[in-house]
Parts: sequence; C-alpha cells; structure tokens
Amino acid sequence: MPQDKVIVGHLQEDTSSLTHSSLPDIPVWVGWLKVYKGGEEVDGHQSPLFLPPDSNTMRHLQLVIVVLVGLANALPRLVKRDSSSFAYELPSNASAIVGPIVTGFDCSNRSYGYYADPANGCAIFHVCYPYVDPEGNFNMRMFSLLCGEGTIFDQSTLTCNFPEYALPCDAAASLYNINDYFGRDDRQFRDGLNGIF
Repeated sequence: MPQDKVIVGHLQEDTSSLTHSSLPDIPVWVGWLKVYKGGEEVDGHQSPLFLPPDSNTMRHLQLVIVVLVGLANALPRLVKRDSSSFAYELPSNASAIVGPIVTGFDCSNRSYGYYADPANGCAIFHVCYPYVDPEGNFNMRMFSLLCGEGTIFDQSTLTCNFPEYALPCDAAASLYNINDYFGRDDRQFRDGLNGIF
C-alpha cells in the first residue's frame, strides 16, 4: 500500500501517521500553508491548517541569514562624502552686481589660497582648499565668493578693495604666488613683495 504524502509548498513529507489532531492549529512563524493529503484537503476541512516549518527549512533560513549578515559586514562602510563644489554658487542677484558671470576658473594644480578672477573683473574671487578624504585621496574644493558692490579683489592684500586703491585686476594672476605664504613660519606675509607697492 503506497504511503500518503502531504505537500507543503514544494516539499513532500511522509504522513502515514499524520492525523488532524496531531497538526497544530495555530499560525506559526511565516503564516499558513494549506496541507493536502493525496490531492484533497486533510479531513475534508475547507480552511487551511497550520504547520511549523520543518527543521531543514529552518536550517536553510538560518544559513541564509548568516550569509546575509556576513555580506553586510564585508561590504565597505558608507562614508559621508563631501558635498559638491561651491564653485560659482553665488547669490542669485550676483549678475546684477558684476554683470554676466564668466565661469572657467579652476583650482587644479593650485595651493591653498585666495585667487582673484580676472575673467570677472576681479569682482569674484575663489578660495582653493586642498584636503585629504577619509580614504586618503587628495581632493581640491573651490569656493567662489563675491566682493561688495563697487569693490574688487586685491590679490596683493587678499581683500576686497576699491579699484583706485587695489592692485590692477589684470596684474592679479602675477601675484597668485602670494598664497605660497600660507602655512609658513620662516617668512612674513608679503615678505619680498613690498617693492611693488
């Protein structure tokens, strides 16, 4: 005589000794599965019966959880990244003060410092800020700033000044090396540059 089988999802179990009274009638773990015996519902019940997951299913589930936890720990930690560059992120009315804004200034291959932007009549200046990120990569950040109305960035003093008292804007690039004084203890600011004033 062939043994009866219970089909639970895709698993088949031997149920020669299974009776309705031996089945638990409470939901366990992941909900319910209909139990069929020989293609018909057990004991003619129209409502589903509840079975706990078998031990193989639980072992597989535990293995999957362990693997997922291991993978999660093996993935590199998320590092808070720097926000995007502030290059040319000027106030919304900046063009009303300086006219059309010409982009193109770049901090690449520059040291830390303040740089007048001759393409914009020195009304805009930039701060180049080199830094090392948490992964050890060297990066450069550029901040763009606007001088007050009627003033320009004076590259010789690294301040905004009235044009009649400032270094001429077209000479600003020749003094970008003034930024090399930042972080030095052996020289005074503008040491050796006083002859041009």
